[in-house]
Amino acid sequence: MTARLRFAATREPGTRGFTLVELLVVIAIIAVLIGLLLPAVQSAREAARRSNCTNNVKQLGLALHSFHNRGDKFPPASVRRVGVPGVDEWSTNMISWMGRLLAYMEQTDVFEKLDFEIEPGMGGSDATNYNRVARRIRISNFRCPTDPARFSRDTANEPTNYAVCLGDSESHRTYRNVMDNNSKLGLRDVPDGTSNTMCVAEIVVGHPFNEAANSSGGACAAGAVSNPSVRGRSWLDATTVRDYAYNTIFGPNANVTECNLNSGGGFALGARSKHVGGVNILMTDGATRFVGDSVDVTTIWRRLGNRADGQIVAPF
Repeated sequence: MTARLRFAATREPGTRGFTLVELLVVIAIIAVLIGLLLPAVQSAREAARRSNCTNNVKQLGLALHSFHNRGDKFPPASVRRVGVPGVDEWSTNMISWMGRLLAYMEQTDVFEKLDFEIEPGMGGSDATNYNRVARRIRISNFRCPTDPARFSRDTANEPTNYAVCLGDSESHRTYRNVMDNNSKLGLRDVPDGTSNTMCVAEIVVGHPFNEAANSSGGACAAGAVSNPSVRGRSWLDATTVRDYAYNTIFGPNANVTECNLNSGGGFALGARSKHVGGVNILMTDGATRFVGDSVDVTTIWRRLGNRADGQIVAPF
């Protein structure tokens, strides 16, 4: 009797352990809370990434205007030698517009080692041509954090998410925007107004591109992509137009194939992003805008791509 009383006195009244049912209920409640919070966390993270991307576009705008202030012109999207010996840097082959902005983006060390005279720009070997080394350097301002993809089999290039606008034409030599092959255009060459003309937008690294000339009239043929290639391959090597440009034939993030076109060696190239609902763009006056996927292609998007069509851009 004494032992029983002593044992009862040592127990705390009203205490008991969790039952299995109670434990499962607690776990279920925690899981529901996590499920409710996770989308909010992901949304906050994407908002931060999109803000970072917007800042990248803004920095490109500042660099473009700093470049313009030196010579009253924007850099060419790409440069093709015209066959005349002893020509200046404007005829250097295959170095992109981004390579010319490095000195204005805290990348002076890389810029000063580039060779703007060598032909071709990416030829030779690493030992004889620093351009080949530079194109493997990651420049954070040239990448959108929402699109971290890179080319697993291409170790010779560091990709980019930003490209220049070639206008509302499938040709890349019509100079309908401020940067094109061998262009020397400046603010004075934008009669439609710099606030009504975009010059840069996002592209998605690795987005399929059909190298086969398979259609015409500004539309790629439907069906499987033959000879597939990809977009955003290099920030420095502007060998082909798909490396560094887009046009406004179709709207942002359009569900269409991008390709070469039969008509005069043209291209159908899109502005794209991994952000939900649209793309970041840079206006020629340096302003950044986020344009939704549902933007009217005829009255807004194509007109934004042409610096001198004389058309009024609808509000967007």
